[in-house]
Amino acid sequence: MKAQELIESVIDKNREREHLLTELSESLLLESVWPGVFEHGKVQARISGNFAAIHTLRLLVEDGAGTVREFELKDVPKELIRKQLARVPDGLWPRTFTGKEKRMRKIADMGKEL
Repeated sequence: MKAQELIESVIDKNREREHLLTELSESLLLESVWPGVFEHGKVQARISGNFAAIHTLRLLVEDGAGTVREFELKDVPKELIRKQLARVPDGLWPRTFTGKEKRMRKIADMGKEL
């Protein structure tokens, strides 16, 4: 293997490692909200509600058995809220809304510190 190929291989492995650490971190945060959530396999989570009225927002978590639980954001770690908000499609934010980043910070601040 050439030096450049080795460097590219190491870079790829580091990207994969970072991705896996991110997934593990989020899994641990979900487990802190709902202990035992992974007992039935894969878990799905998302922020739900009206993004124009942030007091309506909730975290919905579905376990592998199909059980869905709803959590108020005040009961969810801020970091988990941030990770979930980063996945919200732009189309769900109000059309007249400007300052998405500021709103995301305000929503995340509704969560709890670990």
